[in-house]
Amino acid sequence: MFLISALFRPEQWFFKPYGAWFRKILPGFSQIFVQQEASARLLQGLGLANVQIAGDTRFDRVMTTAQKSEEVPLVQAFKKQTPLLVVGSCWGRDLDLLLPFLKQFTNPLKVILAPHEIEEKTLQRIEQYFPGQTRRFSLARQETKPEVSAYKFLLVDNVGWLARIYREADMAYVGGAFGEGLHNILEPAAFGSPVIFGPQYQAFPEAQALIEAGGAFSVSSQDQLATVFGRLYQQEARLFQIQAINRDFVRREAGGSLKIANFFFQYLNNVTKND
Repeated sequence: MFLISALFRPEQWFFKPYGAWFRKILPGFSQIFVQQEASARLLQGLGLANVQIAGDTRFDRVMTTAQKSEEVPLVQAFKKQTPLLVVGSCWGRDLDLLLPFLKQFTNPLKVILAPHEIEEKTLQRIEQYFPGQTRRFSLARQETKPEVSAYKFLLVDNVGWLARIYREADMAYVGGAFGEGLHNILEPAAFGSPVIFGPQYQAFPEAQALIEAGGAFSVSSQDQLATVFGRLYQQEARLFQIQAINRDFVRREAGGSLKIANFFFQYLNNVTKND
């Protein structure tokens, strides 16, 4: 039994005085692959030897997706030569922050919004906020020659497209960091997009690392969002620099899947020999 891409934190029950019952679970794993050194130190402090740092396998997944991703003609027709902001997996509180800002932002900008929960009330909320400026992704796809370039907002109302859509993003906002749980910021980062998200990201080491690298930004108010977005929008040279930072970040952190696979097959080979 193997545990892969694990994260451990001091506040978890394993490391509390009353966590003895939970600690008994950990030696039952043949091997525990953790994402970072801090997790390894916590487990080693419990006397566990079945621990190996292998990183986060999501890096391999998003890098492969970025390398194999195909163009989405509908998105290109929508964007044309205008800067594009892709808002992925947004929740209600993300929209509370974004919608007023986008309404007052008057410079040329196209926006693709992909709510985490594709509910009619959420789509209608956006449509009512920007009357006559929105088009639904599913409806546009049904048209032989979709005339989407006239719209400012494209609403993704079906699943499975977001990872490909990030390919065309100049900037990305990823939802969930207002309490629901930050969604996957590695998908846009793999394409080089600067990533913006809310204030509650501390449980996500990739978010902290990307902020430290200069490729991601946390905001908690419309003023902060306006400042961060304004700098990204106005400073093209800085935007290109961040794109390189994020691509290199994902490439540098990849490789965990191969480490785990090599260990597994060696382990399996040893078991077979012993049998």
